[in-house]
Amino acid sequence: MTQQDFTSYIAVILKINDDTHIFDAIEYDPKISGSNSQNVSSIAQLDTQAKLDMKEAAIKRLGTVAPTTESGWALAHFEYSKSDCRVHVRDFEINSVADVKIQHSSFEMAVIQNTFPGGLDALKDTLLMVKRIHDAKSQGQQTYPEIGGARTFYDKYTTYDQNVLASKQYDMMQGFAETYLYEGTVLDLACGTGLWGRALDEAQQSPLITGARCCNIVALKIVFLTKFVLTTALQLDISTEMIKGPSIVQTYLQPIVISTIQEFIILNWSYDHITCWGALHFLDSIDFNAVMSRMFSIAKKSISFELDEVCEKYRDGFVQRFNCPCYNNSELLDQFRIPAGWAKVKDDRLLLYKSPSIGVDVFARAVYFEKS
Repeated sequence: MTQQDFTSYIAVILKINDDTHIFDAIEYDPKISGSNSQNVSSIAQLDTQAKLDMKEAAIKRLGTVAPTTESGWALAHFEYSKSDCRVHVRDFEINSVADVKIQHSSFEMAVIQNTFPGGLDALKDTLLMVKRIHDAKSQGQQTYPEIGGARTFYDKYTTYDQNVLASKQYDMMQGFAETYLYEGTVLDLACGTGLWGRALDEAQQSPLITGARCCNIVALKIVFLTKFVLTTALQLDISTEMIKGPSIVQTYLQPIVISTIQEFIILNWSYDHITCWGALHFLDSIDFNAVMSRMFSIAKKSISFELDEVCEKYRDGFVQRFNCPCYNNSELLDQFRIPAGWAKVKDDRLLLYKSPSIGVDVFARAVYFEKS
């Protein structure tokens, strides 16, 4: 095959358990790519069939080079044959999730930076998060034992709905529900007592909602109703009281599946919209970057969230009272590399509420990303 007979592409491949995801491909000239990392700014405009052919070729190669590897990542070089309109894998090397020392040519590093949601740092943190989960499971340990202390807080938080409904937090949710269209499917991470579903209902929106409950952990439950299909997430050792709230009772049904947000979001899910209210401050820097990257990987239309800017006094007080760490991830959000094809439409800072448990004002950022 001569050079005129094919077009060369390179793409990042991420394999997590049984799910294989191929990110945007870059078209390049193999004769100059090694010395010209400037040629990665343009994402290849491939039709749906070509993308499917690339993914199929990657999955087929994964089965031969790493049949026993549970999770891993790769930079795959493809050739698209003009003569038979087929995709061929030219070069492919699988790396385990433990291989977080990403060392490639400047061209390949630039490909990762420009096509993986969040760039190089997000890929490293995604690999670290997956490794944490794999290591804990292989050792028979709980994945995130440190958040167990939050159960006390949420079990006793009997006035949660009352407090949120009277705060700027619910006003913010209503603003999102009244301003943006959530048509199709919605993954609601940290759904709590279901107030986001209530806000959508009040705004007369009827998407199919999937949720993940609080702190970073959680339970799934799927329900088929006239207005919603809801999934919620709660951890086994976190509050079982919150899911008894009226909004949840009216819109959610059993069964409940136990999981963590981290484990949930790395599964093979795809949603039109992803939302998250009041939970991202429970993720450390690694998990925050990884979860943000996964949001952009699986959302097809929009991402909406509230990021609490918890101060040092709040963080110290929460650890002392509930033995559960929390973090101010505002700077990480500013540093996160927004993928091509996405635009930040809203990023407003507001005084959200006065913490009833710590006694300090909590400011937050209300953020909305939209895919163009």
